[in-house]
Amino acid sequence: MTSGPATWAAGAAVVLGLIAASCGGGTSPPVGVRGAPLSHASSIAVDDTDVYWVSGDGTIQRQSKSGGGVTVLGVDACRTADSVAVDDAYVYWSHGYTGRSCPATVSRMPKPGGPVTVVAANFVFPDHGRIVVDDRAVYFVAISTDATPIDGSIRSAAKVWSVPKDGGTPVAIGGPIARGQPATDGRDVYWLSVPGDPPNPETPVPVTIMRTPRSGGASSPLATVSRNVTALVFFDDRVYWAASGAHGVEFFCMDCAAPAEVQSMGPTDTTPITEVTMSTGALIHDLVIDPGGLWLSLEGTRSGTGVDYPPNDDHTGSVMHVLRHGSGQSTALSRLPFWSDLAIDETRIFALGDTGPVVGPK
Repeated sequence: MTSGPATWAAGAAVVLGLIAASCGGGTSPPVGVRGAPLSHASSIAVDDTDVYWVSGDGTIQRQSKSGGGVTVLGVDACRTADSVAVDDAYVYWSHGYTGRSCPATVSRMPKPGGPVTVVAANFVFPDHGRIVVDDRAVYFVAISTDATPIDGSIRSAAKVWSVPKDGGTPVAIGGPIARGQPATDGRDVYWLSVPGDPPNPETPVPVTIMRTPRSGGASSPLATVSRNVTALVFFDDRVYWAASGAHGVEFFCMDCAAPAEVQSMGPTDTTPITEVTMSTGALIHDLVIDPGGLWLSLEGTRSGTGVDYPPNDDHTGSVMHVLRHGSGQSTALSRLPFWSDLAIDETRIFALGDTGPVVGPK
């Protein structure tokens, strides 16, 4: 089913700690519901008490969800960090390839602080190095530094990798050609497969949503989308993705002429279901889901000149809440940076602002 165009409402981002007193109680997800936060790859993550994020200077930071001071848990050795994930005991992060002396790696450290352990090394991330964890492994899309280019492109050697959370030998369980961010439901790993690089920066290539047993084995295609895919997440018994345009450098905008959509597939579906359709020009950067609906991080607008990425951030990013199957839409947070990753708990939505988290009640 397809909803009507998105509607926009007033809303404001609030720095973490200033809104805690206004966040009322909530209901826990139904028993048996699987999904966020484990299934979602992001640069911000939450657990029962704290919020974690990675910053542009390569620091891994933590703050209580009730507010207060920020703790710098560690500084990445290569001074860059891309993605963060947490389990009961550890915080995990990735950093991209910056040179032969600093290949892309996945690391972890105890939540209270302590020694850093490199979980996986000697990779190049073709995209943003997003990682997800479950009860036994870390999953990510990457290119081994020992990979042989296919058809002359090193990006064509990208695969889905699994590595034990305490380290070990990474195993390729999916690909090529893998792209974007993986998701997991604790049994299978979901990922994006493409036939190759686009012929030009503004032309999307077909994307196939794939499913692979987390222990390895045959991969199975779920759906092929003739759109750019910007987010992938599993919730309950469904896999969701955002088919949306996205901006790049020099004002390129890939797949931006058609309205962005969120689509999903469940175990009995033979074709994707359209959960929500946005108005043309509203581009989805990130997506999280809970029993109450979908939370969409929307790109802001671009202004100014130059080739920065993006140029002149006017803080026009926002977070929209959409009821399941697109039956109602409202703006939850606004005046966010151009791009903002998301995380959720039972009562609040967290976005990543300029210097740390911003938060609003659900």
